[in-house]
Amino acid sequence: MYLSEILSASWEAYDQRKASQQQNEQIFCPDDPWEFNFLVEKIVSMEPHLDELTVMLAVRQSMRQTMAPRPRHHFLQTVISSIEDREAQWAQIMQDAEFFATTEKKN
Repeated sequence: MYLSEILSASWEAYDQRKASQQQNEQIFCPDDPWEFNFLVEKIVSMEPHLDELTVMLAVRQSMRQTMAPRPRHHFLQTVISSIEDREAQWAQIMQDAEFFATTEKKN
């Protein structure tokens, strides 16, 4: 998953809603449920192989790692990094499981 793809995707609906609320569209507020859900849906729609729960957990982790105000670009970097870390962990778990299964068959 690439940050540039998410940033270059259409944020028009998000920007319009933020503008209508007289808020800075470059500041991401994941504490607001509609913004949290917007980001989760955007990422899952762009990366359908990702589980929604995985994305939600990555957003929550990023909320703990950053402080408000959260610039959109920086917050998205944190979320994408968290997702990539989670994917790498799962890949390692699957690789380890395959290794142990192969080893058990030999014994």
